[in-house]
Amino acid sequence: MSVIMRLFVKNLQPSERTDVIVTAIEGMRNCSTYNTEVASHMLTMFLLDAFSVLEDVPRIIRCLYRNVKYVRELSARVTLNKTLCQLACLEPSEVTVSLLYCSPLCNSTAVSMWKVLMDKPMLAPDMLRELLSLLEERPLRKQSSSDRDNNCILPLAATRALCEIIREPVCPEAVKAFFPQLFLALLLQMVFTAEFSHQEANIFLRECQRDESRPTSHVRAMRGAASHLRRWIFRQLARLLRREDQFHQLPVMAFFVELLECPDLADMDEEVLPLVQGYAQSESLEMRRLAFRGLVALLNRPKMKRRMQSLLPDSMEWLQDACREVRVGSLMLLRNILSYLEQKGSNLIVLQLAEKLLPRFDDENSRVRELSMLLFKDLLEIVVGKNKRNLKQHAQRSLVPLFLHMSDKVQRVAQASQEALVSAAQFLKWEELKQLARRAETWKIGECVLLRDRSRAEQHLRQSLPYLENPDASLREAAVRFIALQPLENDAEPLVRCLVSQTIMNLRVPRRTSRFHLGALCPWLPRAWARWHPPART
Repeated sequence: MSVIMRLFVKNLQPSERTDVIVTAIEGMRNCSTYNTEVASHMLTMFLLDAFSVLEDVPRIIRCLYRNVKYVRELSARVTLNKTLCQLACLEPSEVTVSLLYCSPLCNSTAVSMWKVLMDKPMLAPDMLRELLSLLEERPLRKQSSSDRDNNCILPLAATRALCEIIREPVCPEAVKAFFPQLFLALLLQMVFTAEFSHQEANIFLRECQRDESRPTSHVRAMRGAASHLRRWIFRQLARLLRREDQFHQLPVMAFFVELLECPDLADMDEEVLPLVQGYAQSESLEMRRLAFRGLVALLNRPKMKRRMQSLLPDSMEWLQDACREVRVGSLMLLRNILSYLEQKGSNLIVLQLAEKLLPRFDDENSRVRELSMLLFKDLLEIVVGKNKRNLKQHAQRSLVPLFLHMSDKVQRVAQASQEALVSAAQFLKWEELKQLARRAETWKIGECVLLRDRSRAEQHLRQSLPYLENPDASLREAAVRFIALQPLENDAEPLVRCLVSQTIMNLRVPRRTSRFHLGALCPWLPRAWARWHPPART
């Protein structure tokens, strides 16, 4: 009979062999012991010869899935298990996908089939690689009436299958070996699943949606894992970032930055820096924000501080970025870079940097204002030689903004502006202003600035005018007080008189947001005039 069966199998077309195999599998659930044995023997013949030329493997898997639970004979069950393993050996990808489509929720029948596959040491790694490749995919939203075309279920179904595999009392060794890859892929899948609506994802999350299963919780727990595990996961994250896969970039970078703060990964910083620097140029606002978190984390590594000098040109451009975190990060980077630059090298960039810093004194973000003033203070203290003369103009331009920001409602900014003003006065060798700034005598500082050089009256007025529109009432008040110190309506320069007239007209317009108007200036103007034009002595 065996010879006849082999001849029969040999002369079948691939599609016909599939039909015979399906018929044999269905025959095994027959109540007749004889029929079950015949069907089992027929399937064994196919196992020996025909599987290398089979067609429609998914059809065979579906047939196995529908019938395996009804087969009672032990020998027949063994044959079915061998059939499943042989198919998986020849076509691991098709078997994996077909089994996931058969039971996305991984019911007891699917669990028993996965257990058969995972119990084979030579087969389990291949099946886990297939599951892993599916886990690394982002679920796609597709409208389709066919499960076969609805690829969005595959990553979620793979997640559920892996969950059931891990729940087995004895975890397969292959799962332990693949744990870092699987852990990372599951983290990403949790992020992607969170983007689905409740109705779309509920079927997959019903049994595992708890507070402690949030991705951020697992990432923080990952930071406390064994060092060798963290290192492997960190390398995997870097590999995914280098792939520049737009679907993975954002969550991968978020996890990457979390791990970047682990001190035991410091020896990998040199290869990491160009990667993070590249993503700091991303068009995505969120990606730039995460990349700057990474760059700031690298600042805390002593060995990396000198290497950060390569970021100098980019950091100066990042000062103009629309993202608050990017501007803050660039200022932190620049302060660090400046402290490690050679004196000659620092002199070459001081003027460019000073030019870009002055507008940041009025940034909408208080942290940016504070850091820009402190960085300007650092610039004034390190510059030497002929560049001092070149920087003098910037130091003079900084006086009015720094003086006015000493009234900033944010105390950190007010403190930073005071420190920067002291340094500016020292740089300009202006001892009186330096002492007044140290004592924070704001009224006298305004007078001192005006009395020093009458020729700069127009510049001072122009600089103070925008502060009349500042949302901070304390800055508006400071600007009004400063303008009131300047008796310029009868100035010899027509342009200055014009500016003063415009200012007075603007101040006459009632503003709901301001407590000051032109009438408030009247008591101050005579006193200011008297100071500027003392009566002649007789």
